[in-house]
Amino acid sequence: CVIFTYLFGELYMNFKLLAIDLDGTLLNDNKEISLFNYEALEYAANKGIILVPCTGRAVNGITKYGRLAQLSTYAIAYNGAMIINLKSNEIIYHCPMDKKDAFYIINRGIAYDTNICIWSSNKLYCNVINDYTLSYSKISGIAPEKFNSLADFENKIITKVLWHDSEEKIAKYLKEMSSTVSKSVCCCTSKPWFLEFFNIKASKALALDMLNTALNIKKSEVIAFGDELNDVSLIRYAGTGIAMANARKEVKQCADIITSSNNDNGVAQIIHKLI
Repeated sequence: CVIFTYLFGELYMNFKLLAIDLDGTLLNDNKEISLFNYEALEYAANKGIILVPCTGRAVNGITKYGRLAQLSTYAIAYNGAMIINLKSNEIIYHCPMDKKDAFYIINRGIAYDTNICIWSSNKLYCNVINDYTLSYSKISGIAPEKFNSLADFENKIITKVLWHDSEEKIAKYLKEMSSTVSKSVCCCTSKPWFLEFFNIKASKALALDMLNTALNIKKSEVIAFGDELNDVSLIRYAGTGIAMANARKEVKQCADIITSSNNDNGVAQIIHKLI
């Protein structure tokens, strides 16, 4: 207990930025940000701490939480494939997929008869409009458009491809696709029912490092929160990496601290302890 208190005391004055995953971390299972978490974020912002949502979501999936967007100047979307200034809507950085890689993944998804969601120019395209794709579009905060074939994307830039299916199927697809996709593609889950594909050069950690360089912030001055496999790079990168109690085992293993769950205001608890 003494060591724990001493650690927090030593770190207390050094933090300048909070990098926070959304689903399963800042958001509870009802996809809401609790009043307790909002109050903690406002407290941190008033102390001069920079808040950066870091999510696999598209930009609309961040800005739908208006109060969060007001507290944040920058956001990292699409698992690090995009950095955006939320105040000006300026895209600071974009790392899209290679068209051949994206087309291969889309074709495999069609062969698997799974539900395919494609992000291009911050618009959502799906191969089918059903309960799976509609539930994903609700999270994303944007209505889906049905695409008919790969020809629809010949002149479009693809940021990310996502498959949405049962947990059992996604686990199977993850194992199979991890060994077959190009080395230039990152293939990981953001939830047990979401399999995401994006440029290997894009990650939450790389995007945050670029932002930190621009803002003259050191890794040691960053606290990062997460719960899923796509948060591992972020948690490893940060000076202080926080895993939620509901996080996957692999995420907890690389974290410095494990906080309470997303349903028990784990983010707010750490903010009050460290800041």
